[in-house]
Amino acid sequence: MIHVPALAIAAPLMMWGMYRRVHRNIARQKITGWRLITRSTVLGILFVVLLLWPSFDPVMALAEVAGVIAGALFAILGLRLTRFEQMPDGHYFTPNAILGVAVSMLFVGRMIYRIIVLYPALAAAQQSDSPITAQMLNAGPRSALTIALLGIVIGYFCVFCLGVLRTSRRMVNPVTETVA
Repeated sequence: MIHVPALAIAAPLMMWGMYRRVHRNIARQKITGWRLITRSTVLGILFVVLLLWPSFDPVMALAEVAGVIAGALFAILGLRLTRFEQMPDGHYFTPNAILGVAVSMLFVGRMIYRIIVLYPALAAAQQSDSPITAQMLNAGPRSALTIALLGIVIGYFCVFCLGVLRTSRRMVNPVTETVA
């Protein structure tokens, strides 16, 4: 049996989160250094945690590293296709819509995959009135493809954020520039 109140709260929140993620990857944004650094740092930490935890698995590590490399290459392409603008109130960038949506759909697809994998274990636990355990939340085999797709997302956003920051620091702000 599906817990309707929880689903009524969770589904709109998930849809709003997905909308924000997709919108963030296609809309014009103001360049904020601390946000870009924070995102890159968090993604770098996530990369290391996924690489080493809970135990080192060479196949999963190779899949993650390959995904991160592919994501970094996509980010370099994305940076070349990104439009940078100088406005009186700061620097802005508009990511390439196709790459932004594609990488976002990888993220959304990963979430849908995990829901499909988790649902049978959680439904069985609910029918038998047994508590939900960490083992149930880790149901399903670890997939090298899933880890590689997650690596693409991590590599793309980490390199893209650092690239936007690097490009913005090379831009000259005409408001603060003085002519001698």
